[in-house]
Amino acid sequence: MLKNLDLNKINGYLLLLFTVVFPLSRAVASMFMAYFVLYFLYSLISKNIPKDFFKNRLVIALLLYITYMFSTNLWNGIDNKIYETSYYQWFAIFGIAIYLYKNPQYIYKTITAFILGMFVSEILSYGMYFDLWTINGKGHRDPTPFMQHIMYSVFLAVASILLLNRVLSKQYNPKEKILFSIFFFTITSNLLISNGRTGQIGFVAAIIIVYLLHFKNPIKSFFISISLILIIFFTGYNMLKNFEIRVDNTITNIKSIINHNYNTSWGLRVGMWIVANDLVKEKPIFGYGVGGVNKATSELFKQKDFGFSKETKVFISKNHLHNQYLQTISEGGLVGLFLLFLLYFYILRLNINNKELKQLSILFVTIYIISSIGDPLLIKQFTRILFIVFIGIFLGASLQTRIEND
Repeated sequence: MLKNLDLNKINGYLLLLFTVVFPLSRAVASMFMAYFVLYFLYSLISKNIPKDFFKNRLVIALLLYITYMFSTNLWNGIDNKIYETSYYQWFAIFGIAIYLYKNPQYIYKTITAFILGMFVSEILSYGMYFDLWTINGKGHRDPTPFMQHIMYSVFLAVASILLLNRVLSKQYNPKEKILFSIFFFTITSNLLISNGRTGQIGFVAAIIIVYLLHFKNPIKSFFISISLILIIFFTGYNMLKNFEIRVDNTITNIKSIINHNYNTSWGLRVGMWIVANDLVKEKPIFGYGVGGVNKATSELFKQKDFGFSKETKVFISKNHLHNQYLQTISEGGLVGLFLLFLLYFYILRLNINNKELKQLSILFVTIYIISSIGDPLLIKQFTRILFIVFIGIFLGASLQTRIEND
């Protein structure tokens, strides 16, 4: 009976199942990451990997970033914190890419599976917003079913821009575009009520890029995209109470910062920039190592209080820096930050014959580059795994492109 099993198809079904479910379950997400890490190791041991795989520039950039950031534990002192970063999960990128390289028919299926998972998540979110049910004790004030609102907003931004890209594409027929437009409207509304400003700023940047990708006239594209952004946010402010509250809170936060009160959402982020400036001056090249920033911050507050309240200092010294770039440069120094930008650069430079996939790779990275200003997306479990899945898809498509071009 086991001889009749098609392991290749089973792996494909597992990938699709995982992509549907991982926005809904933290446990499932971790389990499948481990599975595709093992798939990569098996492919490596059996020498069943693409030719010149380790000469691929994105593969090299990934290995350099993963190895270096993991190695920073050495100057932080190896303890249980070494496991918290889950850098091993990054190797799942290679497992997913190798599978899709061998089975390119699953590339679009995997993206569709993600959209399906987000559709289920959206239904649950709207049910919470309209007080039909609560999930994990949350209701209409925080309609984010299975993850924190910042991470959920990034998922929504990716799904929304993926749909907008399809609406603008010549590849789809009018009936399909109508369906995509409806889903774009509902998921964008979900983004506005989700309370996640991190995904919202990434979404704004991606809207501008998506129009530049589809229309030759850059000036016209810019004004169309700005008009769409204004319509979306003006309508959202006047029709969606959650979004109105978040915008008003943002204005209040900015006023508080002007009055040197940093104990607000935006104020704490400004405070972290101030603190990170001193941290980087102390160890600019190699940083404090993964897990070493909180200890360094606590020591810094013993020397300087920066005019912060006690609550502000406690929060900053016990949390990450709410910014991927500050976190990376503080943990890995300028070397770590350079390797992160190198990684983004080679994702953008991927050679992909499929026009939609190439556009999507640019839009996806745009969302991450901009949204990372608001939170360290690559160390948060859900957004790290979202990154791993899509970079695996793009790398797999690029490896397949090489075959097509040979």
